Amino acid sequence: MAGLGEHRIPIFLAAGILAASGLAWPLAVSACSFGTPDEHTLDPEEERLDSRPPGAVDIIWSDVTRGTDPPNRVECDHTASSCDDIGFLLLEVVPPEDDRTPAESMGYLFEVVDGKLPTGFSFPTGPVRATQINRIGFHWIDGAEQEQESFGFHYTVRAVDLGGNLGPASRAVRFSDPGTGGCTAVGRRTGSLWPVISIILLGLLSGRLGPRP
Repeated sequence: MAGLGEHRIPIFLAAGILAASGLAWPLAVSACSFGTPDEHTLDPEEERLDSRPPGAVDIIWSDVTRGTDPPNRVECDHTASSCDDIGFLLLEVVPPEDDRTPAESMGYLFEVVDGKLPTGFSFPTGPVRATQINRIGFHWIDGAEQEQESFGFHYTVRAVDLGGNLGPASRAVRFSDPGTGGCTAVGRRTGSLWPVISIILLGLLSGRLGPRP
């Protein structure tokens, strides 16, 4: 994905963050890492046998969390970390009906309909897989700034089965952020930790989060 940077966080810290999910924002860490969604791969046998496209995708939940500067996190009762400049986009889908491809093997293709994307962010050009809990997360280098630019765009999601058949577009969903400073720049105070916890879970479930050489 264009614009994404790589940050690292050991598995034991991820577990610690999950255990402390009712407390303040993350433990101080020197580096962190968030995996990108797995690419959707086709099955040659299904490509030969399957000609019926999957049904429509429903998006039932989405959230945005912005990056902000470490001193501002401290002012908001948060401990600074190297993840402070990361922005997150998360959503949850209801897998479509399909005659041959199981939900866990379904791919999802994202398409921007209109609007302004955050600087440095773009959706993958090909379909990706959701996790076992039907969530898909994206991240980008948003900048460790108190003041963030506003953005807002509509996107749709289309299912892609193992045979490569493309389903209809979902309803258009809006991702947006007003671009504020202060505590509100990191998301909603009532649940701002959960998008990051979800990203960690996505990485753990896909097996792509953890210490690297």
